[in-house]
Amino acid sequence: MPRGEESPARIEAHVVASLAMIFRLRREFPTHSLAVFVLLQLLDILTTLLGLRLGAHEGSLFIRRLMKMDPMAALLISKLFAVVLVGAALHWRRPRVVVLVNYWVALVVVWNLLAIYSIVLLH
Repeated sequence: MPRGEESPARIEAHVVASLAMIFRLRREFPTHSLAVFVLLQLLDILTTLLGLRLGAHEGSLFIRRLMKMDPMAALLISKLFAVVLVGAALHWRRPRVVVLVNYWVALVVVWNLLAIYSIVLLH
């Protein structure tokens, strides 16, 4: 083999080692994301219950159908789903999933607050 050229086996070993290094270098799980997750879940429960009490309607079709049976049970089921999703993210070291869930729930809380605002102040 000419000088400076690598064998296919050696190139393959480099590629495998590089991929292994990339997958090992996942960031540590941000603990502040978990605190934000818990806070947002509590805010979602509070704003949802307040909105429902004032006459707002649930936006999610699935949760709305569950709420016909028991509103608190429906909220707990949705929160259980969120906890399972974050638990899976913890298990598979995917911190971005928690960040995305936090953004989504933050939007839901803002939506709830806007619904409460429109009911209380505009009606």
